[in-house]
Amino acid sequence: MMCDGRRLKKRKTSTKRNTLNPVYNEAIVFDVPPESIDQIHLSIAVMDYDRIGHNEVIGVCQVGNQAERLGRDHWSEMLSYPRKPIAHWHSLVEVRPDPHLLHFMEE
Repeated sequence: MMCDGRRLKKRKTSTKRNTLNPVYNEAIVFDVPPESIDQIHLSIAVMDYDRIGHNEVIGVCQVGNQAERLGRDHWSEMLSYPRKPIAHWHSLVEVRPDPHLLHFMEE
């Protein structure tokens, strides 16, 4: 969960082994004060798990007011129904070298 370029909170899903097409179907819950909701967005990174070497970023997507198309629509739907789980498929985009983003994902 990001606000003004800073990571506020981080959550991890379970590791999906031996698949190039992971499906997570896991709920991730963040408590966000209503007055901060317009500044918040989610940066979602999918990582390749390796026992040896570094885990590599497969791709990322954004969900929130700053996101494009589906990420913004998903966010709006979540805000419209705050107690209801809202699920959507999101396409991943390739990570451009961004030291801040890479540092955020390694922590």
